[in-house]
Amino acid sequence: MVQSIWYHITGLFWFCLYLLPTTLLLYPLLRRITGTEHHREQLVPFALFSMGNYTCNRLIVFYANGLNLISSLIWYSLLLFVAFRKRGWSLLVNLLKTMLTIVIYELTCALLINLGSRFGIDQNLFLLTSPETLHNHAMLLAFGILNLVGLVPMLAVTLLVEAIIRHKSMPSEARRRRWLYARCIIRGVLLVASAFTVFSLPQFIFGPNSFAITTKNPAYLVLVTAVAIMLGIAISYMVQDIRYIIQLQRLNTLEQQQAISNSLLQNLRFFRHNMVNMLYGLEGVLISGDRDKVTAYYNEMREKCALVNNENILALERVTHPSVSAILLHGVDKARQLNLPINLYVQEQVQFGRTLSDADLCQVLGVLLDNAIEAADKAEERHVTVELRNVDNSLEVIVKNTYAGEVPPEKLTIGGASTKEGHEGQGLRSCYHILSRRKGAFLNFWVTGQYVQAQLLLGR
Repeated sequence: MVQSIWYHITGLFWFCLYLLPTTLLLYPLLRRITGTEHHREQLVPFALFSMGNYTCNRLIVFYANGLNLISSLIWYSLLLFVAFRKRGWSLLVNLLKTMLTIVIYELTCALLINLGSRFGIDQNLFLLTSPETLHNHAMLLAFGILNLVGLVPMLAVTLLVEAIIRHKSMPSEARRRRWLYARCIIRGVLLVASAFTVFSLPQFIFGPNSFAITTKNPAYLVLVTAVAIMLGIAISYMVQDIRYIIQLQRLNTLEQQQAISNSLLQNLRFFRHNMVNMLYGLEGVLISGDRDKVTAYYNEMREKCALVNNENILALERVTHPSVSAILLHGVDKARQLNLPINLYVQEQVQFGRTLSDADLCQVLGVLLDNAIEAADKAEERHVTVELRNVDNSLEVIVKNTYAGEVPPEKLTIGGASTKEGHEGQGLRSCYHILSRRKGAFLNFWVTGQYVQAQLLLGR
């Protein structure tokens, strides 16, 4: 009895081991189909429930074939509930999506078995219908490869649909740039294929001994010359595409910097235009002799003067990252609308690494900047400072602002949902979620006196 149980356990162990690559490929497929964000802690329960489903289904196939559908419903329900944290109506909808995906996956595997039989592959190699077959490593390997290959086209179609949706949501300029990248890659592939053709095509045309008669066969020389010309043309077009992409990136950077400079200079002209009226008002207050009014008017003028800072223009011109420049410009413009003083300090030749993608970097920086502006706007002493500088092998971003009331430290270290209109459910929690998936990215907070300081460190 004990020996029989151990025989089944070892067989199921080998069965699950050979299906482990399938499990790792099934995870991104089901995650995308159910619309679940990636969390590292999901993978372990996902793998455990998947292995439990494989084990129960195989035992049911051995002794009570036909009931494995009920077993799969139970296991995938638990998987969605525990690993993907689906609840209520969402659990039912995603369970239907999952089961439909599994049905299509099983049909794909069956189609592959029938297709393999036409090429002389024995179908019985994939049929694990008895405990003895779980100890046949050739059958286990064939079964694992079959399941893995069956998932590949489904995952490819899912990724293609996602890419199409993202492509349609992109601005026209971004779509154009992506098409240029794709065209360069296609031309590079065709170029390599054509190069191989030069060496292989003559053998098909002139026979296996064509290389021995190359110098004596004019047709072969004509073929090689024609292919060489076509390769030269393809190379020239590919080089032109690469140069055009580089020029387009430089042009976009220059246009972004020009827009930043124009916006800040326009604010400066607007301020200088109103400065004369402000001085006339100051003259009237001085004539009145009211010391309190003079002090209040002077403080107001000082605050408005702080809004126009030539250093901000120079700082933004040092930022070579177009997306970060746009985020900083948005923050400066938002602070200007609130009459909130803001100072930017950017070190020369500041380096932006690859720790975060452009989208993630802009989201984190945007949340920190929006929160700082919102908090400083409610403070008695209103001020925001943003610094970007190189520290050793890292990029350090400091966002410092004044605040009103008290700031609970646990709210900064854990992160809470934002209450700003249009930002519900985002905030610091989203920042910590993004940074938790990247090595070399850290977010720290300090509360000192009237200031809250956020430090974002990004390694290169």
